[in-house]
Amino acid sequence: MRRKFIFLVFLVVLFCVPVFVIAQTVTTIESGGYYTALTKDASGNIYTTRYNAGSDRYDLIKYTNGAGSPQVILGGLPYVSNGYPWGVAVASNGDIYVASYAANNIIKLPYNSSAGSYGTATTLVSGNYYSALVIDAADNLYTLEYASATSDYAIVKYPAGSAAGTQLYHGLVVDSGYQVPTGLAFAPNGDIYVTDGFNSNAGDLGAVYHFTESSNYTAHTTISSNKYSSSVALDPQGNLYVAEYNGSTYVLNLYSGGGGTPVKITDLELGSDFYPWGVVALNSKNIYFVTGSSGSGGALKHLLTIPEVPASNISFTGTTASSTTISWTNGSGVRRSVFMRAGSTGTASPANGTVYTANTLFGSGSQIGSSGWFCIYSGTGNTVNVTGLSATTGYRVMVIEDNGSSYYQAATAINNPVNVTTTAALSVTFGPISAILGRDALKVQWTTVAETNNDYFEVQASVNGEDFQTLGRVSAKAVDGDGAATRRYAFEQNRNKLSHGWMVVPFIVLLLLLPGMLLSKRRSAFIFLLGCVIATGSCTKSAEIGYMENRKLYIRIVSVDQEGVKEYSKVVIAKEEL
Repeated sequence: MRRKFIFLVFLVVLFCVPVFVIAQTVTTIESGGYYTALTKDASGNIYTTRYNAGSDRYDLIKYTNGAGSPQVILGGLPYVSNGYPWGVAVASNGDIYVASYAANNIIKLPYNSSAGSYGTATTLVSGNYYSALVIDAADNLYTLEYASATSDYAIVKYPAGSAAGTQLYHGLVVDSGYQVPTGLAFAPNGDIYVTDGFNSNAGDLGAVYHFTESSNYTAHTTISSNKYSSSVALDPQGNLYVAEYNGSTYVLNLYSGGGGTPVKITDLELGSDFYPWGVVALNSKNIYFVTGSSGSGGALKHLLTIPEVPASNISFTGTTASSTTISWTNGSGVRRSVFMRAGSTGTASPANGTVYTANTLFGSGSQIGSSGWFCIYSGTGNTVNVTGLSATTGYRVMVIEDNGSSYYQAATAINNPVNVTTTAALSVTFGPISAILGRDALKVQWTTVAETNNDYFEVQASVNGEDFQTLGRVSAKAVDGDGAATRRYAFEQNRNKLSHGWMVVPFIVLLLLLPGMLLSKRRSAFIFLLGCVIATGSCTKSAEIGYMENRKLYIRIVSVDQEGVKEYSKVVIAKEEL
């Protein structure tokens, strides 16, 4: 009986608890090219160095947007056994730098943005066996290069446009028979990650080091060791990717936040002395990498991962007849797209690889096929205000996580998707409202740009902006209460109209003092009290409206439709007439 109960509980857990499986695809862009370097530019174009059997040299090639047929932009790069063009970096202006180990130099290939072409390659620096390159946001160039004075490898910085380098650190191992250090990554905060050299016969099995700018790169911490690490990369979220050996083959490992325990992302081919020498992470879900080669020539591959956790908890605020503000809890995507349709059923199913242009005016953004689902938001936030909706209409909203490369997590979640219904259309659409508090009168003017089923207006005033009293009524000008034309209305109220009660006081006093009036004490008291009540009532009402004492008066207009339903304009403050 106990076993049966446990089995039933297992079934409930299995089928009732949502489980989100990481969906991942790896696409081979090209294979057989013995790829030795990999980088990207600010536009997401991918560059790699590839062997050309016809010339027995290496070519630098470019994949626009990381796909399609490559463009050869530089050929004739030499190589030697265990010495390849390992480093490629692209500056913000499109200039390309190539570290040619066999030629013992760094080549600069200038880019002409107006012509969209490259100029003649020149030598930037030479003489130090360069094995890795990276460029920071300020276009400073960093290299791994041989330091002859200390017979080791060093990290060297070349300021933007300069051929004069400054050594930041030396001590990376190298010797005869060693694989030289080939991995270099630069973090936005100025920190640097590098791989060390390795030679299993000498007992040096490689490592990944983290150098901090705050220490002026004088010290380092070890992120990984004894794994023959051959390349490194950082994504915009600060995660570190390392191509390294796991005991049986090469894998691409993820170190979240740049450290900690690694998680395998994918397998890489194990080759004899030809290692995975390049990885580029556009973001945590969109990664390019090259494999090693055991004689097949390796491959250039593209990995895309669906975000694991979908967005949830969609809610609405400020819903009107034509707009609403949508908020939600983000999932695990790099960004997200919000889709909306008129209706109350169904889910949005965007096509992977398709970019949907967002527009907060409903119906103006990209549509998923002919499904009626329109894109109203695309970005990294968690709220959007959408307009252009129809009154008293139901709409359905779904937020879909994106890996940053239009690869979508379209699973449903708690309150995703969810429905909202717009309110009824207003009977009156108000235009400008103004009020002037003059010495003798209050003058109020307003306009309407549309009226539906409207009957009349009430003009209301308040001295505190909360407690309003009606001063008067103005009939609607629209024929039968309907019309879309602009109409102007005016209302005027005598400033002293509510204060005439005080005028009875002198009259009552006169009655009491006139000689010859034979009034009893009781009648005299009655007349006096009556006058006080009248005067006090007038004074109180005047104080409520605030004409006599208050200089600040709040005014609003109330439209009343033919069924008696009231709608209120914005509140304005009456300007005091000078």
